[in-house]
Amino acid sequence: MNVRETLHRCFENPVACLGGIERNVEVKIVFLTMVELGWDPATNLGLNFQIPKELLGNAANTSLAIDLVARDNAGICIAGEIKAYQKVNLRAHIPQILRYRDALRAPLAFLTNGRQWMLFRKQDKMPYIDQTFTSVDQMLKVLSPQLRFGVVEGDPTHFDWQWGIGYKDTTLSKPLREMLGSAIESSGRSETIDVRHQLLDEIERLAEAYTDKVFCDHTENAA
Repeated sequence: MNVRETLHRCFENPVACLGGIERNVEVKIVFLTMVELGWDPATNLGLNFQIPKELLGNAANTSLAIDLVARDNAGICIAGEIKAYQKVNLRAHIPQILRYRDALRAPLAFLTNGRQWMLFRKQDKMPYIDQTFTSVDQMLKVLSPQLRFGVVEGDPTHFDWQWGIGYKDTTLSKPLREMLGSAIESSGRSETIDVRHQLLDEIERLAEAYTDKVFCDHTENAA
């Protein structure tokens, strides 16, 4: 796949390529732009990145997710919040990206709808770059000195990347399943339906749901 050619096609026909869905901008514009700027999609980029509620302040009742995070070997470099292509009032979402940036201690953050990009340094309350691009070449020319791999050094503050990308901790669910499962004795009566396996399956489902509850798509709540 030619990344730059794909970006050109999205810019030329955004209605057909992007529609009104945020995820289309996230993948077809922003993710590919970061790849074009040298970020390894396998190890350097995280999508729907989970931020623990403890890092978000007292007002947070649960963890939230930021659309894209980029890291290097030192730590998190860039935090990005992405809106639908048709979203025109990006300024209304500045508090959201600043909150995520500060929680992750990201040296740089961006807010974008695919054409308009706002860039924020670590202490900025307002964007130091706020530009709407009319072409892919123009966009890459401006963003490359700011966002390309190697320009922004990651913050060395430890952050659990595996947790952020949605790794499920089974240290709770497995003992729970074993404990409750051992309490259910198999029926020795042939005429009685043995429901032990059904109960174990339900216990596993509930334990999975519990460990998954913080790994929820934030789109409806935060977008």
